[in-house]
Amino acid sequence: MEKELIPLSEYAKLRGITQKAAYYRYKNGKIPAKKIGRNIFYIEKALSSKEKKFISQTVERSLKEYGETLKKLGDE
Repeated sequence: MEKELIPLSEYAKLRGITQKAAYYRYKNGKIPAKKIGRNIFYIEKALSSKEKKFISQTVERSLKEYGETLKKLGDE
């Protein structure tokens, strides 16, 4: 299974914390993350099944509510 990387800013949004708090978690080794160049990425494989379910539900809800608008934006 290939590991997917999420920018640390997105990790912070998922967790409902500040980017600074996410950075401190990375610096203290409390989260699986990888620095690539100047950017830090959270290793998505470590997401819990609860978080993956939340993301999936959020995407489905967004597509249901804004699907037509997103299609129109994609066509431009």
